[in-house]
Amino acid sequence: MIVMEDVYKKYPNGITAANGLNVNIDQGEFVYVVGPSGAGKSTFIKMIYREERATKGNIQVDRFDLINMKNKEVPYLRRDVGVVFQDFKLLQSKTVYENIAYAMEVVEKDPAEIKDRVMEVLDLVNLKHKVRMMPDELSGGETADFDCKINRKYAKSSDCRRTNRKSRSRYFMGNHEYP
Repeated sequence: MIVMEDVYKKYPNGITAANGLNVNIDQGEFVYVVGPSGAGKSTFIKMIYREERATKGNIQVDRFDLINMKNKEVPYLRRDVGVVFQDFKLLQSKTVYENIAYAMEVVEKDPAEIKDRVMEVLDLVNLKHKVRMMPDELSGGETADFDCKINRKYAKSSDCRRTNRKSRSRYFMGNHEYP
C-alpha cells in the first residue's frame, strides 16, 4: 500500500515537481506513471523509495512513514520496494537471472528464496526461457518487460503484464490522475 497525502516537492532551484499530490495505491494494484518530460514522474517514484524527500505532506509505504523516517531506516524500506526505470539500468556483464537476483543478494536473502523469486518474476514477464541470456541479447520489447518486475510484497497479483485485468490500472500525468 502506498499513500501520499498533500505531497509537495520543491527543489532548491525553484522547480516544483509535486504540488499537493494525493495518491492511494492499494496492494495488488498495477499503476503506470506516464507524462511529459518534467511532469515529476521520476520524482514521484524516487519519493516512494526515499531517494528524494518530500518538501511537505505525508507518504506511507506499507508500515513505513517516509516523512519521519531516519536515514538509517531507508535500507529496510528498499529491501521491500523494487523499482525498475524505463532506461533499464541492467548490468551488461550479468545474465537476465543475475540482474534480477543481484538486489536480493546484496541484502543477503537466502539463495533458495532468490532462485524462487527470480524464476517467479521471469515467469510473470514470460522470459523464463531467456534466463541465461545477457541484456544485449534481448529485444527492446523483452527489455521493456523488465518494467513489470514488481516486488511481490506490494503487488501480489499473478497477472502483472501490461494489460493487467485483475486489478485497476491508473495512469498519472503530472499531478493529474486518469482512471
